[in-house]
Amino acid sequence: MLVATLPVAWSGPDYVRPAAPVPAAYKEGRGLEGRTAQRRRAARQLVGSLQRSDLNALVAQVDISNQTVQAAEARVREASAATQAARAALFPVVGGSGAAVRSGRGTGVEFEFECEVRCEQQL
Repeated sequence: MLVATLPVAWSGPDYVRPAAPVPAAYKEGRGLEGRTAQRRRAARQLVGSLQRSDLNALVAQVDISNQTVQAAEARVREASAATQAARAALFPVVGGSGAAVRSGRGTGVEFEFECEVRCEQQL
């Protein structure tokens, strides 16, 4: 079978990569130097403003508030999960399975099918 497929692979024409136009410069690169300088200047101003003690105190308060919000969010998620678990008992549980077996010897072939369906409801 390998011998039959080799001539097919060699019979086609040689692949030639088509020429694609490539620009001398990309427009995304223009003006990046000015942007990085602006970002550095803004970062220096931010660091300079954070060295003030009153702003540091405000940042600490925000950090504590964020932790409180995160704890409240975790409590809401926990309550939601508990509600979903309690609500799950109100709905029936349906399940099923199936199997098929084919067996045979010589000319005789047997098929065996099995199907099971379960439905449960808690009251």
